[in-house]
Amino acid sequence: TGLTGTKLGCGEGGCGACTVMVSTYNVDLGRPTHATANACLYPLYAMDGKHVVTVEGLGSAKHPHPVQQRIALLHGSQCGFCTPGFVMSLYTLLRNNPKPTELDIEECFDGNLCRCTGYRPILDAAKTFASDAWKAGANVGKDGIARAPETESKGCGIEGCCQTKKPFSLPDPARVNGVSEASECAKTSEDCCKGAKGSEGCCKTKDANWANVEKSEAVAKFRAYDATQEPIFPPFLARYVRGETESAEAQRRELHLRATQDDAQCTQVFRPLTLDSLLEIVTEHPTAKLVAGNSEVGVEIKFKRTQFATQVYVGDVPELRTVERCANGVEFGVNITLARFEHELRALSRELPEQSQCYAALLEALRFFAGNQIRNVATVAGNIATASPISDLNPVFLAAGSVLTLVSASGSRQVPISEFFLGYRRTALAPGEILHKVFVPHSRPREIVRAFKQAKRKDDDIAIVTCAMRVRVDDAGRVEEAAYAFGGMAPTTVLAKSVGAASVGTTWGDAALLGQLVAACHAELQLPYTVPGGMAEYRTALACSFVRKFWTLSCAALGSGDIEPQIVSEMEEDERTVSHGQQAYER
Repeated sequence: TGLTGTKLGCGEGGCGACTVMVSTYNVDLGRPTHATANACLYPLYAMDGKHVVTVEGLGSAKHPHPVQQRIALLHGSQCGFCTPGFVMSLYTLLRNNPKPTELDIEECFDGNLCRCTGYRPILDAAKTFASDAWKAGANVGKDGIARAPETESKGCGIEGCCQTKKPFSLPDPARVNGVSEASECAKTSEDCCKGAKGSEGCCKTKDANWANVEKSEAVAKFRAYDATQEPIFPPFLARYVRGETESAEAQRRELHLRATQDDAQCTQVFRPLTLDSLLEIVTEHPTAKLVAGNSEVGVEIKFKRTQFATQVYVGDVPELRTVERCANGVEFGVNITLARFEHELRALSRELPEQSQCYAALLEALRFFAGNQIRNVATVAGNIATASPISDLNPVFLAAGSVLTLVSASGSRQVPISEFFLGYRRTALAPGEILHKVFVPHSRPREIVRAFKQAKRKDDDIAIVTCAMRVRVDDAGRVEEAAYAFGGMAPTTVLAKSVGAASVGTTWGDAALLGQLVAACHAELQLPYTVPGGMAEYRTALACSFVRKFWTLSCAALGSGDIEPQIVSEMEEDERTVSHGQQAYER
């Protein structure tokens, strides 16, 4: 195609250099939706009916998009290899939310890595699009959009200038409890230079930070961002997805693609549009590999040289993406993306606060799950069906007592997830059978569910040990039910049954109980030194420490036992605040 802006970095969805925006017409919502995706993994056969925008679609060197221009002017690009990915992540965020907060902007980059420039200048440029962008030194109008100083009558563009406009009623961070933390303007507001001194610096100080001076000069060149002027979703694609194209136009239909080379690793690909068609295909091809986000299969093909002769793309089967609320829980179609799953869980947590312990635990597990680009395409089914022993979500499903619905051409059946994992990467799925739904129950009164994960880094990393724990007590504080599910401690996600048995019937919060639970966990979850992944003693110690952590946090939540507030505070997950940095130099 001649479009070389999108870069190939890691090839496995970890660095974000290949990020593109994929727009899809959502029939249920009646409008297009925009999401970032890793081009290195997204299969071509999944693109039918979708609109893909690469970095070239935003602007050119002569006429850059405001996102491209601001990253360039504020030195957010050095070698430039990662820059197209950062540009597309920010652009996609703005398409979905034209007035993001600074935290929204930082979170949109969680699937992008930069190995040379550092993140401060990238974030400096990106945060000029935030609703509180004046903090970054830009003038912001009442609509929250940063504009160059010449388009506004006041301010020199440097953070803290006495004439800078502030949007809405945001507090001035330079003043805390009425005390100024920054130097006052050297002159009265009537005498403000308004940037007229140019290279001599801002009027607010005689000894200017030249990094801020340079920044103000860059801000003066900013092009305004107007979300209403972005390209619309192609009308033809909207009609195509809805099945409303004219007879002379292309019609949306099921696909069956065959390889033209005899030695091709994949000989045929199917794309069904209904559940019935999918079941017919898997009945005829019981060994076919089902593909949705391709975040797992793509890596196996690229790096493990695994061959899947027949592949079936299931991303366009609407029956696998339903969300049905029941009296005692929610049934999720297993092919909803993790991004949508997170959205639904947040809605449930807001609407059913007294019954949302399981949903909150799933949100805890998703919090550090991969990056946006992966969560936008990876599915719940992929997490369950791959049967990874270090899955982030499966321990929560197991501890919650979730039930799976399996379906085939001959009918459907329900299987408790505790009976689904048979061995390493082996499941209870019969030939010709697929995952259809997963039922997650509402939590009950005086029930606590938590999920924990330990990896080598906080975000976007494979777990060393994952776990989810659930306890329910009666009004007297006696344990009625308990479940402790672990990943990374066996060939499958497992329930520590002895720990659960040691809990039931006891008084939760009893100081002696903790020692019994830790001892039971240590005895049951022993690993040999030859265990794949190593760190046998460390992993057992992690599992025991998670039991201690859950006991402490759940006792505090239930008001059981004598738990020091300081210990609870230290064990709770820290909420990351918005990062900040500043460059300073003199001439």
